[in-house]
Amino acid sequence: YLGPDLSGEVLSFMPESSVVELMIRMAEIDAVDPTALQELNNSLERQVEGVVRKQGSSVGGVKNVADIFNSLEKAFEESLMDKITDVSPDLANSIQEQMFVFDDLKVIPDRDFQQLLREVSTDKLAMALKGADDAILQKVIKNMSSRAAEIFQEDMEELGPVKIVDVETAQKEVLAAARKLADDGKIELKEDAAAMVG
Repeated sequence: YLGPDLSGEVLSFMPESSVVELMIRMAEIDAVDPTALQELNNSLERQVEGVVRKQGSSVGGVKNVADIFNSLEKAFEESLMDKITDVSPDLANSIQEQMFVFDDLKVIPDRDFQQLLREVSTDKLAMALKGADDAILQKVIKNMSSRAAEIFQEDMEELGPVKIVDVETAQKEVLAAARKLADDGKIELKEDAAAMVG
C-alpha cells in the first residue's frame, strides 16, 4: 500500500479519466485480501521507485481517498473532485467531509478565519466548540476583538452540558460554511504548495 503522498504523486502521472475511476472504486471498498494486496504491492514496486508499506489490509474507503486528495496539488484535486461529483455527488460529498474535519480549522490562515467567523453565528460557533480541541477555541478568541471574545467565552460557559449530536451538527454547519467560502474563492482551507508569488 502506497501512502497518501506517494499515491498522490503516482496519480499525477496517470490520465485523469483513469484517476477518477480509480478514486471512485477505492472509496467503495474497505479491505482487500492480504494475498491480493501483496501481489499489488509487488507489481507497484516494479513500476514505482520508493518505499511501499506492506502492512495492513485497509487500502480503500472514503477516508483513504480523502487522504490522497489532501496530498494532491489544488488544481488537480479540484479537477478530480468536479469529475467525481459529476459521477456520484454523494460520494464526492463524503470524500470532502473526510478531507476537511473540524480540527483542521486551526490551520486556516487568520485573515481567512476571520472571514469564516463573520459567516457563522456565535451561538452556532459556541455549540461547535463544546469539547473541541483547545487550539481551535484559542484561534477563535485570538481572531475576535477582546470585547467580543469576552462575551463569546461567557456564552460558551452559559451553554452548560450539551448533547454530542448537537455539537456534531453545529460542527458540520461550520465546516459547510468554510467549504462554501473556499468554493467561492473567498478563503483558503489549506496551504497550496504549488502556489507562487511574484
